[in-house]
Order: sequence, then structure tokens, then C-alpha cells
Amino acid sequence: MRIARPARDMGTTAPMTGQVVGLVPARSGSRGLKNKNVRELDGVPLLVRAVQSGLAASSLDYVFVSTDSPDYADLARRAGADVSFLRPAEFAGDAATDLDVARHVVSMLDAAGRPPAIIAWLRPTTPLRQPADIDNAVALLRSRPDLHSVRSITKVTKGHPYWSKRRDQDTGMLTPYVDGCDERTHPRRQVLPPVFRANGVIDVFHADNPRQDFLFGTRMLGYEVPEMRSVDIDAAVDLVMAEACLRWLHENGSGEAAAIPTAAYEMAVV
Repeated sequence: MRIARPARDMGTTAPMTGQVVGLVPARSGSRGLKNKNVRELDGVPLLVRAVQSGLAASSLDYVFVSTDSPDYADLARRAGADVSFLRPAEFAGDAATDLDVARHVVSMLDAAGRPPAIIAWLRPTTPLRQPADIDNAVALLRSRPDLHSVRSITKVTKGHPYWSKRRDQDTGMLTPYVDGCDERTHPRRQVLPPVFRANGVIDVFHADNPRQDFLFGTRMLGYEVPEMRSVDIDAAVDLVMAEACLRWLHENGSGEAAAIPTAAYEMAVV
């Protein structure tokens, strides 16, 4: 049964009071990389890393994990997360959307007398998030009552739309992806207009958004995260990339690696 929901109204925002909840979406199925949400990075499961980053953020009241797996739920609880209910199968399949998951969790917390005001979306597959990323994004949303959400972004340095191509399936011929814009009009990288991609490191939105049948809305503010910490793990090669990025951050002493929680894992899950 689908959850009953009010009429959509993207012109309103939630009040700036109530609890701020870190929500970790971690279903057990995955088509690309099997069990990717519990794959280990530097010896720590991605799910645990997501929980740790939320627990280390001063802006969150607690971290909730949405999962359909009792095993994942047990791992999350031992890491310090709240998993007071499991995700139903109808919201755990390939067709389920982030909106479905957020709407389910918010409605269940509402029914339990724990209505959240703000949700910080903590994907396990972006494991190089810092607690400061969460706190900064929450602060930005609180400071701007006109916003629907704050979304982390990274500047596109490769695969710029102006240099991308469409390929005719019959002839194999290439044409500009953006009409009138290609290497002839923009021959150097320095003259390309800045383009950003949502990287999934941290998205923060009002809990009223899913109550009103939308997630990020139209009034989104970008929070820029360095490319080195924007790896999104969807395939085995991404996990290799994340390992390399984490190692580089440690070796270069930038301070960014030290801010990524890892050390508490053994204590948390014993």
C-alpha cells in the first residue's frame, strides 16, 4: 500500500524548528556492485562510514538507517544508528526512488511522534564525506528559509557537455551534444563555462518536502565539495578510486582525510 500524502505544493518550506535527522539509505540489493552498501573501504563497511559521519556531525540529533535487510540493520545499530523499523519490500526494489524512501521514513517517524524538521541524506556510496560537510549544509539550509534544499556539487572537469557528443545509432556519426557548442566554438578548457554535477556527498532538505511529494525541489543551493572527496561508488572501479583518493588525502596531510571518521569502527561494532 502506498503512503497517503498531501497535495504537492513546492511553494512552501518547513519551519526551522524540530529535529535534524541524518538518513542513511541502504537497501540490500544492487545491480551494479553486489552488496555495495556494506563493501569495505580501508577496512570499514560503507554503511558504517555513513553512520559515523552523521554521528560526528554536531548539527544532527540522530542518525537513522533505512534498510530492508535485518543484517544491515544489525550492523547499523552496532555502529550507533537508529533502526527502529525496516524498509518494506515495495520501497527496496530497483524501481523505488529516493522520494519513496524519504516519504516512508518521514511518515513512520511522524506516526511515532518523532516528526523531523530537516533530513540530511547520507549515502553510503559517497564515503569521503566529512562531518563538516553535513554541518555546513545544514547551516546553509537553516540560514535560507526560501530554500527547498542544499545539495553538494563538484565542478565538472572532464566530460563537459560542450565537448560531449551524440552518436547516431544507424550511421555512427557524431554531432555536438549541445547544438552549436563544441571544440570549434570552445577550443580550450579555459573558455568552457563552469558546469557542476550533484555528487551525492551530502543533500539536506526540509522534511516537509517528502510530506508534500517532492524531494529536493526547485530552489536548490549548491555546496561545493572537492573532486577528491566526491567519489560515488557504483562499480568495482569506483571502490578502487575511493581507496586511492583516501590514501592520497592521508599521504598529503591535507587534514581532509583526518576528518573522515574511521577509527571508532572496531569499538562500535564489537
